[in-house]
Amino acid sequence: FEQVFYYRKVKFKYGLNIESNRYNVNHWSVVGNRNGIDTLDYSGILSFMNYGGFLSASKGLFHENLMVSVGFRSDASTYSNETKKIMPQLSPRIGLSYRLSTRLSLNANYGIYYQLPPYTLLGFMENNAFYNRSTLKYIECSQSALGLEYTNHKDFKFSTEAFYKEYSDYPFLL
Repeated sequence: FEQVFYYRKVKFKYGLNIESNRYNVNHWSVVGNRNGIDTLDYSGILSFMNYGGFLSASKGLFHENLMVSVGFRSDASTYSNETKKIMPQLSPRIGLSYRLSTRLSLNANYGIYYQLPPYTLLGFMENNAFYNRSTLKYIECSQSALGLEYTNHKDFKFSTEAFYKEYSDYPFLL
């Protein structure tokens, strides 16, 4: 669900989302160890819901040559008790777009984004249980970007950008 409305020349946008996830785990492998060879064979179904929402506001300044956008979103999931909380994933964002000419603009933005780890980690099983369920949490990514956009205002737009991402809470060695 997404809604847009205007108030005093400010564009507001808000929305909500809900998503159902189902991951079928079927694993069979042969593993060598000191005692010989073991086979691993397990299967299961991982089901959970993702939900979230966002709010943003944007306004043109200096005769609409500078567009400023601010907002935030947050996501959560029923995967575990850790991921059910929506506030730890509160993600602020800011964007600027400066019109250099009628067809060319310079864009910059910064934001914090959260994402669940890959399904291979979420659905990893050991002893017929989802092993990582009590320890995994959302991955945090801080991202900055700077780019140029060209448009003919009819049917063509070209954009390029450089970005920098910095991750934290990334699950290694699981």
